[in-house]
Amino acid sequence: MLDSKIEMLNFQLLEADRRYNLSIERITPIIFRIHELEYERNQVLRRNLIAIEKEKTNNVEIKKHLQKELSKLSSLDYASDNDSIYCEIIQGYRSMSRRKNELQQERNQIVKDIENEENKN
Repeated sequence: MLDSKIEMLNFQLLEADRRYNLSIERITPIIFRIHELEYERNQVLRRNLIAIEKEKTNNVEIKKHLQKELSKLSSLDYASDNDSIYCEIIQGYRSMSRRKNELQQERNQIVKDIENEENKN
């Protein structure tokens, strides 16, 4: 009876560890894909904005000014993309940290149950 209960608790512990590892494996590509989609969206928005502005004016001076602004936006976008990546990583880390803590608590409870069963006998 005790052996089967310990065996069941060990199985639950292994399953909790497996779910934890699986969730960590899944978060990385999701964060990467979110970043890719945000970058693509920003590129499309920037191209559309530039196309609209080109249609509005034929003035050479304004075109030069817009080109300067575009180069500034490119450098700013690079910096904001890095901030975005940092924020995504931090959010992912916090989420995974919370999940890890939940799984750790579950694991600790299983270990405690095993120890209690062993101490009874």
